[in-house]
Amino acid sequence: ENKSGKILTVINEGTLEAGGKSEKEGCDKTHVVEFTGKDGVNFINRGDIIISKGSKGYAIGFSLSSEEGSIINEGTISIDSGSKVLSNIATGTVESNVKFKSTGTIKITDKTAEELKNIDINDLISGISSKNLINIGMVTDEKGNAVEYKNDVVLVGEVSTSDINEAGKESNKVVLGKSKAVLVGSSDPAKIDTINIVRNAVKVGNGKKGETKNEVTLSVKSLNIDAGGSLALSKDSILKIEDATINKDGENKNGLTLSDDSFLVLENTNAKTNIVGIEVVEENGKKVTKIVNKGNLYTLGNTTINGDITVAKVEVSEGKTTFNGEISAPTINIGKSVQSLKVTENGKETEGYFTSNSKFTKETTVDATNGVFTIAVAEDKSNVLANSTEKVTVKGNVDFDYSSLTENTTVALGNDKVNHDLKEAKVLNSKDSVYN
Repeated sequence: ENKSGKILTVINEGTLEAGGKSEKEGCDKTHVVEFTGKDGVNFINRGDIIISKGSKGYAIGFSLSSEEGSIINEGTISIDSGSKVLSNIATGTVESNVKFKSTGTIKITDKTAEELKNIDINDLISGISSKNLINIGMVTDEKGNAVEYKNDVVLVGEVSTSDINEAGKESNKVVLGKSKAVLVGSSDPAKIDTINIVRNAVKVGNGKKGETKNEVTLSVKSLNIDAGGSLALSKDSILKIEDATINKDGENKNGLTLSDDSFLVLENTNAKTNIVGIEVVEENGKKVTKIVNKGNLYTLGNTTINGDITVAKVEVSEGKTTFNGEISAPTINIGKSVQSLKVTENGKETEGYFTSNSKFTKETTVDATNGVFTIAVAEDKSNVLANSTEKVTVKGNVDFDYSSLTENTTVALGNDKVNHDLKEAKVLNSKDSVYN
């Protein structure tokens, strides 16, 4: 409830889910997020908002005395066909002037793409003036397939970042992947709100090292990738994605694939996808795609990876990167490419933050000599090292996030199957830790 006297800005970058009957007294509809009060709210979803399949209700509800504010979806909202993405729940109010815009993904969990082909944004919203509704994102079906619209701006063949800007200057959205497409660089980054990758893999770069076409920059609000889609980096190519939310739908979560000597750079981005190296080999006369440790992942700014990683090298170049998945990479450098940092008790300039859900699945060396390797410890004492199935060698600065613990306790940094090497690790804030 907003009683601040000013418009409140709220940003979700995690996962919010609800299902079954709401606990709110007198309410038989499920709701995930609800805003009330006399003052306006600007809400931005860059994470996931989910109503469990079979539950009826609304993902986001509001009852605001002020008509000011906006609801923006850059991430993913999942509902079934009996629910609403957004609902004005104010008693006696017919329509509100609160604005809604989706550049991200709206997933309908109980219908096929064919059944959804005539769906309109007005069908998913209640109690808001239609003139204030904008959907330039992607709508997907129960299997993660994109719903196709006649007015989609579809680009095919060799598509440069300048082509994207030109084609999307009115709609602020383009679609790639319906037919064969190759995404190449130009003098300008692609700078529109939405790029949707559908049906097929879209090749990135021309494979010629040092050429402008082989260096692609996407500066978008949302990069939406459906069940069949992916961005496939060519040999020696560079793909930089900045200030974006990457939404990958479908059972196959490998939305970004790398090849030999390719570089993926993520800056200020929430990547909800797996990032994997691949190679195509022939087995029994058939071509088979295998996931292998190829390609390089560089991160900058405030970046989060909510997915699994299989690459040759990971480098946190500057800022803070949060890892929340399985990591298979022989080398992880934190702050390696920047000047040596003066790490203080109160601050961290270059940080790799590993949640208690993350784990290493390949023998790895983490070098945090010029940065900080932060290990989050859950209430059940789980952490990235205790979770890991292969040996991890840690060099440099190590810190712990104990905020989930409620009492002094002993936390294991290994398990029965593997012993990690922390002989060259330096524990920061050691007044809070006893480490041997």
